[in-house]
Amino acid sequence: MAAPSPPLNRFVEAADIYLFRGRPFVFMGANLWYAMHLACDDCASGNRERLIRELDSLAAMGVTSVRVLASGEGSGDGGAQASALRQWTVLPALQPEAGEYNHHLLVGLDFVLQELGRRGMMAVMVLNNAWPWSGGMGQYLDWAEDDPPPTPKRKEFTNVESWQRAGYFHRANEFYDSTRAIELSHNHIKYLLARRNSFTGRPYAADPTIMAWQLAHEPRPLPSGPREAYLEWITLTSKLIKELAPNHMVSIGSEGAHAKRAEETVSLASREPGWTPWEVDTTEFEEEHAVKNIDYATVHLWPAQWGFTQKAQQQTWIARTKQYLEAHMDAAMRLGKPLVIEEVGMPRDFDSYLESSPTHDRNTLFSSIFTLAYTSMIERGVIAGVSFSGWSGEGHKKHGLWEEGDPLIAEPPHEFQGWNSIYDTDASTIEVVTSYAHRFAHIMPTLGLDAN
Repeated sequence: MAAPSPPLNRFVEAADIYLFRGRPFVFMGANLWYAMHLACDDCASGNRERLIRELDSLAAMGVTSVRVLASGEGSGDGGAQASALRQWTVLPALQPEAGEYNHHLLVGLDFVLQELGRRGMMAVMVLNNAWPWSGGMGQYLDWAEDDPPPTPKRKEFTNVESWQRAGYFHRANEFYDSTRAIELSHNHIKYLLARRNSFTGRPYAADPTIMAWQLAHEPRPLPSGPREAYLEWITLTSKLIKELAPNHMVSIGSEGAHAKRAEETVSLASREPGWTPWEVDTTEFEEEHAVKNIDYATVHLWPAQWGFTQKAQQQTWIARTKQYLEAHMDAAMRLGKPLVIEEVGMPRDFDSYLESSPTHDRNTLFSSIFTLAYTSMIERGVIAGVSFSGWSGEGHKKHGLWEEGDPLIAEPPHEFQGWNSIYDTDASTIEVVTSYAHRFAHIMPTLGLDAN
């Protein structure tokens, strides 16, 4: 029998921060979405020894939280019933068919949690995906209605906007209106939270290594989509998780204020220097994060992908990114909930994929955002943690699209590999992360709490 789990988290209203096992909800985190697949002992891309080394590297940098994919839908058999999304998703899938599980991946996820616990690190577990790279909502719709969403052709793929042009999101966002698709996704939540770790003996629903469950990766309704259904999905899904794991935190996985024309394909290069594809209107962000069982808000920061850097000097796009973040800080303050900068990422200089290319812009962005986060933390503001994207470590891959058996790195299979990857050879970026991680750790005693 495993020893009883210690208390998990509680909210300290006076300090406006969360405690996790007696520790402040103040951390440096990393996106390690592929950890489950890397820990799989029967997967073409699996490599447990590498996972151990990657976690050791992150721990040495001061990283205490990792975001992990805890889902994955779609057939990997290549047969007649194979999902239309198969060519774009990470393989193998955790659920090759609805309700059927890959045992090797489940044990891999067990292994990830064991190794995180051994290092005193925490996990944010992602339960679904609005993007296609793990099946997610598009695959649930396919299972529920036998009508797969459209996908771009690999030979014609240019960038993530190819998914918008193909009409993928118009179809995938119908997930929120599909009772059967949501039921299938809820069945996965029930199954996973009832699982007992084969290494530690702890049930997932009471594992102190799990800091939070996340409804999905970057869910959002289209401007013309089912807004009411989207909010109802957040309400019902967060309530289900809280009933099953009352001591764990729950987040939506939102990237922040939604693009006003997210369904349109735009040519950023044709815009004026001051133009941005985002309006910092947090009305909808506040509405969805006001749901009772959502414990904290999240925001993602991708200035290059959002067009902030087009025809703009560095000081301009940095200011624009900070303005976007500060709008969400104000929103979190009004909500009375902590805010986590869950993803912040940047390509190498000049959009280069070469590992030898410099990372001055990335380092400047990280330093700027980490400084803002540190100031908020030390002043007991709304920012509770920050995570960078994305860690590739020793998983090097030439530029191109991912194929099963390729090394797993920061970029999911629906993106050209290496765009935002941080490798173990990126000494200057690692130095920035390490420096701020240590500063974050030193905040804890200033809050009257022991970091240990």
